[in-house]
Amino acid sequence: MGATTMSEAGTGAGRMVGPTLVAAGALVACATVTLHDPNVDGSYGRCPFLALTGRPCPGCGTLRALHALLHGRVLEAVSRNALSLAVLPLLAYAWLTWARSSWVGAPRTWHPPPWLGYALATAVPLFWLARNTTALSVLAP
Repeated sequence: MGATTMSEAGTGAGRMVGPTLVAAGALVACATVTLHDPNVDGSYGRCPFLALTGRPCPGCGTLRALHALLHGRVLEAVSRNALSLAVLPLLAYAWLTWARSSWVGAPRTWHPPPWLGYALATAVPLFWLARNTTALSVLAP
């Protein structure tokens, strides 16, 4: 019991298992970050790259950015990790189109264009380099 059978997978509720689990996971993660301040040293551990090199990776500051955003401090969130905040609307749109198509039983209506993968594959290393230069140290968390 509890497992989705093939006959249930065809129903609207059965098709919503994936999007619902992802949404529940996101809500639990947001609640955790809201209630447990990542600005406290050691609260979530340290980034291995930061611990080894003393330099922030592209993901450093993401939890602090999310914490600030969930508390309504948008400018602080941007200063913590602008790249992760720029990706949030894309993730939300991808989830919404997935949930909608799952609910109505239609094929996905949005398929990310190929250039998006190239753009992200370019933006992440550029952001990583930029936040580790003295001229753009404002991008560091």
